Amino acid sequence: MNEKLGNVSKKMEYPGRFIMLGKMGGKYWTVYGVTARSESSKAKRYIWDEKKNQVCVEPTDKAIMSEGDLSLLDYIAVKVFENGLIVGNGQQVNRQEKIEGESALSYLEQALSLETYEPDKYCTPRITGCFLKSEGIWTAALHSITSDPNGETLHNGYPIPLEENIFYFLSTYAGPNVRPTPSFCEKPLHIDIKDGTLQEIVFDIFNTWSPKENQEDLRVSVVGFSFCENTENRDYFIKNMF
Repeated sequence: MNEKLGNVSKKMEYPGRFIMLGKMGGKYWTVYGVTARSESSKAKRYIWDEKKNQVCVEPTDKAIMSEGDLSLLDYIAVKVFENGLIVGNGQQVNRQEKIEGESALSYLEQALSLETYEPDKYCTPRITGCFLKSEGIWTAALHSITSDPNGETLHNGYPIPLEENIFYFLSTYAGPNVRPTPSFCEKPLHIDIKDGTLQEIVFDIFNTWSPKENQEDLRVSVVGFSFCENTENRDYFIKNMF
């Protein structure tokens, strides 16, 4: 069942971090979104590093950001290679030097096999997405690493069909803005996306999580990245709160 993005945001006041993968207009699309509650998590923005072909974190206030755990706050969000890209919410992206395999799913399952959920009080999931071109064919996948009630690590991988105008959504949290914060443990949601430019879609996603009445503004950033049949023919747009 496909959902409208607005319906998802109504049910998910606090998604934490989220990834959306999809295909539209013959292009492959990646979206990485960040919402946050703590001041240290909010004290940053995301920037494109042209030399390193990656999206990384830049502090907006180093003193405030350093009050948090920098190993969880400062990381590469998107890493682009000639044959694909990887996107994620933590250091698991930093540790990838190349992407290879028969498919995006097989690559993520092998590359993340020794990873675990984040070592914070909410056992925040590590979520990761990938596009991979192998033997001339593009595949995509999402992967989450969560905790079971006993603290055991659970790995879940999802192949993503590359269908026109459907994005697949995976977040760290289930949506309620409560503490302790429940993890998102469902399969990726199917999201209908209307045609538009990369900039329009990034703004639309950013504005979708505008605070409702009496809610706190939790938005930090939305990163959008699209490419054609090779990642050198690409475009990106980043909307930061600050």
